[in-house]
Amino acid sequence: MKRLLIALLSLNLLACGRLPNPNTTQTHPMQSSQDMKHTPPKPTQFADKNATADDIVSCQKQGGVIKKVGMLGFDQCVITYLDAGKLCTKGDDCLSGTCEPDQNSRFNPNKPINGICKADNNFFGCRSFIQDGQVQTICVD
Repeated sequence: MKRLLIALLSLNLLACGRLPNPNTTQTHPMQSSQDMKHTPPKPTQFADKNATADDIVSCQKQGGVIKKVGMLGFDQCVITYLDAGKLCTKGDDCLSGTCEPDQNSRFNPNKPINGICKADNNFFGCRSFIQDGQVQTICVD
């Protein structure tokens, strides 16, 4: 839980600053689930609010698409995880490390909460996730 909150807060700060970082690398979603556990793709930092043509090409090479994210509408390379939508009960079941509650499942206090693996590396907006058998919600903009 603490790692997720730190990661989300870091993403929030990155969205505000948007300083270029030449050392930023992005993990490709095609890696094995063993390599991907708890190392979701990091958001690519662009030098400006809008991605350049080179940024777009780089993002596409990683299997991503450029999308406007956050309240300020900065460009981000959004990559979809291979296990997006897979059934889960905890973050460890997913490549992203995030299991989001399935809105279609019925709550049963005698059974684990069912969820689906987070679709992509975009953490902006309000998101719910399953942590220690409970649904938590956080908003990042």
